Amino acid sequence: MSEAGDFVKAIAEGYATDGPAIDLGRGMHDGEVFTEAVVQMPIRMANRHGLVAGATGTGKTRTLQGIAEQLSANGVPVFVADIKGDLTGLAVPAPADGPGVSRNAELGIDAAPTGFPVEFLSVGGIGPGVPLRTTVSDFGPLLLAKVLGANQTQEASLGLVFHYADQHELPLVDLTDLRALLTYLGSGEAVASILDRKGVPTPVVASKLPGPLSSMEPAGDPGAAAKASPLFAKYGTRVENISAAEILKERLKKEEEAGSSDGQAPAGKTETKSKPEAKAGDDGGLVSDGAEAIGKFLKSRDGFSATCSAS
Repeated sequence: MSEAGDFVKAIAEGYATDGPAIDLGRGMHDGEVFTEAVVQMPIRMANRHGLVAGATGTGKTRTLQGIAEQLSANGVPVFVADIKGDLTGLAVPAPADGPGVSRNAELGIDAAPTGFPVEFLSVGGIGPGVPLRTTVSDFGPLLLAKVLGANQTQEASLGLVFHYADQHELPLVDLTDLRALLTYLGSGEAVASILDRKGVPTPVVASKLPGPLSSMEPAGDPGAAAKASPLFAKYGTRVENISAAEILKERLKKEEEAGSSDGQAPAGKTETKSKPEAKAGDDGGLVSDGAEAIGKFLKSRDGFSATCSAS
């Protein structure tokens, strides 16, 4: 048997299957396509992980499109996360003179162009498609914790809440149901302990707190309530809408402009003049004597007592 015959036999035996299969093309040897070397994968293996790798433009998306078509033709539902809309053409038959038809003819595959049943969905109603909705129960505690950015403690608490809902057959349809269940499970229960004046704690006790007499929901229109207050008549109108920083900035600006017009040094360039040294006796000795007297007083016992009393 020739080398080509050995290749065809090896591929045909290696990819043989006795049930429905996904056609992955025909084997190539030394650049030549052999239509008898059928490369296929049993459909029962389609629930496993797979990898389609290749550079840009090598046909990764079209490979996935072909797999999705064959799964749909065999009655297997397919969910495709199509971010750019590259696979929306699944719903439309290929043109008779398109590249897909010519490729199938090259491989010896007799298949007429056809479209497939497709439902276009959109997450959160963004983009064209039917808005995709799901229940909180189907969302699950782990994914919900990731979306909410919960910490480990909050994630564990969500897991307990979902477990309680499952055990008691409580469907969590939306976030309102989840909020109601959280309110029911944590309705004002606390562990209380109070320190007396000597710091001795009272016995630790589980306590159910009394319910608030006012509404626990946010007020409907707090702005209207604020305007109805007597304080609004006095403080509701702003008297000065300029801050102190803005006033000081404007004042400094005016001083700089006035200084520049009088020929003084511009802002940022300060002129300094050396002051003549003070001669001994100009102050009559009051400054030096006063400082020395204050220093002696602070170092004395009376001064130390006065300082402690002030502090």
